[in-house]
Amino acid sequence: MKRCYWLICIGLGLLLAGFLARPVSTLQVIDPGSGKILFISQLQPGNTWKIRYIHSWYRVPQEEIYRLSSRGQMFLWEMHFGSYQAALYYDENPPQGFTREGDWWKIENINRPISQFRFKVGYTTDCTLLTGGRIIPFASLAPPGHSLMFTVNKIPYGRYLWLWRKSLK
Repeated sequence: MKRCYWLICIGLGLLLAGFLARPVSTLQVIDPGSGKILFISQLQPGNTWKIRYIHSWYRVPQEEIYRLSSRGQMFLWEMHFGSYQAALYYDENPPQGFTREGDWWKIENINRPISQFRFKVGYTTDCTLLTGGRIIPFASLAPPGHSLMFTVNKIPYGRYLWLWRKSLK
């Protein structure tokens, strides 16, 4: 009977180890100076997330929408602009053209692969990250003037859980 108990425990342990070792895609916001992960979120293929801010010149809202591909790569998916002038400032003649939806001027289906990108935490305007139903102001991650690096990485699920728990503090 004891032998059967130990075999079950070993089997469950191996099952748990396999579960925690499986790779998951994560969006990571990193302090480029220290390499410290300031925010982490699990992603599934097809998930999107946004960076929202006020355009520095035209003072209108602007959004950058990113998407995770089925191969785990980050793409700039769409750009949304609060005015036609801000959209023209970004690209006068995008191959996809502009579409209008409500108050937004959009460039859709950009599909530009990106390995990483950086934003500075603003002094006068607050950029925000919108992902998984959460709104994360950049100012909650670092002081004004500091740079934040955004990247997508595959890591073991157990490491993701540890980093996610640590990022909540």
